[in-house]
Amino acid sequence: MRIVKLDETGDTIVEVIIAMGILTFIIIGAYVTTNISTTQQDRSGQRDQALQLAQSQIELLKAMSLQGTVIPNWPSWCIYANGASLIASKNPVASPTPYSPSNFTGNCNVNTADLATPTQPFFSVSIQQILAGNFTIQVNWYGTGGGIDNVTLGYRTN
Repeated sequence: MRIVKLDETGDTIVEVIIAMGILTFIIIGAYVTTNISTTQQDRSGQRDQALQLAQSQIELLKAMSLQGTVIPNWPSWCIYANGASLIASKNPVASPTPYSPSNFTGNCNVNTADLATPTQPFFSVSIQQILAGNFTIQVNWYGTGGGIDNVTLGYRTN
């Protein structure tokens, strides 16, 4: 038989298990918070890039209008610069909605450097004329965490 001294130090197994459980919850909470923060930061960066692409399309549309270039009346198109020339490129489908990468080809699929690309990740740019001189510029992309995100801007030439 063992004699127990009251001045012995140390933790019981129950205390150790409780401490490990608390530590596990703290670590899991920190991981989840960091993961959500990183995802939101990625989405914000993608949205900023898409907004810049839409704004660049507005600037190119404005330049076409000022140069007196005939603005196409296609259902869906985009503009790209080829040296000093501005070229309108038609999307192969009448409407880019519902969004699918197969709905966009050629120069209307651009990467983050605004260069035409057929591979992911890319942003699909679409200009649609709503009324005479009124345009909608839409940029679609596959967002971080799945799903399709978009930015839509309006522009009036006159």
